[in-house]
Amino acid sequence: MTTGSRHFFPGGNTPNGFFSFYHDLIGGENRKTLILKGGPGVGKSTFMKRIATELVRDNRQAEFYHCSADYNSLDGVCFPDIGVTILDGTAPHVVDPKHPGAIDEIVNLGEYWHAPALRSNRGAIISLTQEIARLFRKAYGFLRSARNYYDEHLSYYADAGAVNIRRWREIVGLLEAEYLPKRAIIPGYRERHLFATAITPVGPMSLLSSVTLECQNIVVLEGEPGTGTEYIIEHLFRIAQCRGYAIHAFHCVMRPELIEHLVIPQLSLGIVTSRNVHPFQSGGTRIENLNSLVDGSALSAMRIDMDCVLGESKRALQLAISFLARAKALHDELETYYIPHMDFARVDARREQVLKELREMAVHTL
Repeated sequence: MTTGSRHFFPGGNTPNGFFSFYHDLIGGENRKTLILKGGPGVGKSTFMKRIATELVRDNRQAEFYHCSADYNSLDGVCFPDIGVTILDGTAPHVVDPKHPGAIDEIVNLGEYWHAPALRSNRGAIISLTQEIARLFRKAYGFLRSARNYYDEHLSYYADAGAVNIRRWREIVGLLEAEYLPKRAIIPGYRERHLFATAITPVGPMSLLSSVTLECQNIVVLEGEPGTGTEYIIEHLFRIAQCRGYAIHAFHCVMRPELIEHLVIPQLSLGIVTSRNVHPFQSGGTRIENLNSLVDGSALSAMRIDMDCVLGESKRALQLAISFLARAKALHDELETYYIPHMDFARVDARREQVLKELREMAVHTL
């Protein structure tokens, strides 16, 4: 991938199952959306990577949307300055045209497989597909267990009244006054929702440094779970909404309903949560250490219980990751039934046709 490109996860493995923000990647803002269809191993990711390589070489901006089941595989790519998005529209993140023909088009790579050969392996394909689905269900079950223990760990902070709420409220007010003091000069309200972190077959993976790549001001909220970082982010998100700013919201993979990080492009502002599981290591223009608001002595009598439930949460998470790894291994095996029976010369020709069309569109954006 290229220097200066941004990298996100548009979906993730969560305690709620696979959670998708792919609907946020299509819409009227695009001039064109190409939705790739087909099966495993038909070359969807390679199709997108090679087009991206060529357009980045042409000095075009690119956003890469990574697969949470395999970071090295792309589920999408966007070229903002051309107004084009290309997506993998197959399960578990099924995407269909929202504005068929006017904006959205389907590119069916399934046209280039040899169906009789696939039918001859029908039993193995069905068996592998069913086992992969079972392994994902097990992974999601252990993620739910991990979250339940995690939530139990958080409850001790409230039970003990361990956080200095007065000082916490002061920090919220100061951040709002300094960074969101007025309405947007040029209203451009739009929300994008994505993940900066994913639970992958090799463990948790963070793309947090890419999220803030274009931000001149970065506020870092250093705080472990229980210190209220998510409530600060939620408050600032609502204020930015009310004041008409475009917002990029990045959600917590263990609680997808919660926002962990914000980017407000019009202000060149990033507000990120930094903690042990996804430390922000790129520095910041302002750092708020919310861990310092915790009275450790208030938790001392509960520390053994807290460590116990936190340990159980970590063990459940590791079990979930092991099931994801097993699912990926079987998915790789499933691809071997498709790859030999694809006419990749025709796939390449279709890709070159798409690349030519996008370059022609790019000329009119200069």
